Amino acid sequence: MPETATSVYRARADWWVLALLATSGILLIALAFGLVAAQVRANDPWGLYVAVGAMFVVGVWVPAIPFLLRYELRDDSLRILLFPFRLTVPYRSIRAVRADGRPCWAAINFALSVRYVLIEYDGLFGLGRMMPLAISPQSPDHFVADLRQRWQRVDAKGVDEP
Repeated sequence: MPETATSVYRARADWWVLALLATSGILLIALAFGLVAAQVRANDPWGLYVAVGAMFVVGVWVPAIPFLLRYELRDDSLRILLFPFRLTVPYRSIRAVRADGRPCWAAINFALSVRYVLIEYDGLFGLGRMMPLAISPQSPDHFVADLRQRWQRVDAKGVDEP
């Protein structure tokens, strides 16, 4: 099989998701500052400093999710990257792919938009069907076409029409 370049797709985010993430980040940072002020009065630093540090990191990381999340189509797999996490789905395990706009509650959700792509796949080591993935690339139609082309190259089972 000839090797192809890895395609990288940035995540698409709706304005209300960005507002929700920014608000939660601001609240977590404010909570961290409040805990620091309480800790200074209590004069008991170590346990609370660890908790405050973790909240501060999460408070900065959560609003940055739209900038950190990306999807890679590699030669043999789809890779979802959200620093520091990574999920790899081999093309051979994919059963169905469709662009969708319906509400999606029963999926592992890496989508930041209501215009998402739903991917159904088999688990590793024959564990059976896994919960579907919902992802939201910038250009869902182009993403599905690129995925379909790569999927057919590895002789997979097929892709549902969007």
